[in-house]
Amino acid sequence: MAKDQKSLVFDFDEEHASTPVTGSIEYARIGEPLAGAHAVSGKWQAKKLTQISASGQSMTIVQSAPSLTMSWSDGRSVQSPLDAKYYPVDGYTPGAKASILNSRPDMLAVNRLQGTTPVEVLRVFISVDSESLTVKQVDWLCRNLTTYTYSKKHGS
Repeated sequence: MAKDQKSLVFDFDEEHASTPVTGSIEYARIGEPLAGAHAVSGKWQAKKLTQISASGQSMTIVQSAPSLTMSWSDGRSVQSPLDAKYYPVDGYTPGAKASILNSRPDMLAVNRLQGTTPVEVLRVFISVDSESLTVKQVDWLCRNLTTYTYSKKHGS
């Protein structure tokens, strides 16, 4: 935490996937600290991802009739025939399953279960020029919305 108690850096180590992802997120305080409480108490808003390991930097989507495969650089992958049924997520926590549906030409809907409990909803929006993806991720457990933008890597 900064000396003025208005910002802090949160270092994380996510080990659910087969290859851990580490990084740092910079947060800014919203409002004042809670009187009489620990200095870290209060409301914080994520401002910037300041560092992320190579294992958390990419996502690959491959569509080959009749199915679609999504894979991430942390070792997770799922293959689905786009029928809205749930299929195992390989390289992740045992019992993880995902459903992928392509209900619009510019969007993929991905829902993830842990066992029978809904834990995550993703909406992947494809830009008009197909050069980038905007991913909106809702974590049901934390009730948190995170938006990521991925840009197409050329020359590979």
